Amino acid sequence: MVSEAERDEVAQEKYGRKFEELSPEERQSVGGTIGGRKRVDDIGPEGMRDMSKQQESVKAKHASEESK
Repeated sequence: MVSEAERDEVAQEKYGRKFEELSPEERQSVGGTIGGRKRVDDIGPEGMRDMSKQQESVKAKHASEESK
């Protein structure tokens, strides 16, 4: 669970306002930022790089299959 203080901190960084003052789209963006930070904390920067390489590999495979 994310604290109100953490939501407000990210909302302030991104939009210069408190979380409660944001539009639904802005709130979603704040949530994505918080989720992304938590994910990096969980798997670390090395894990994020590995994941990015896997995604590139999958995209290349799909592009190759679509061109057939």
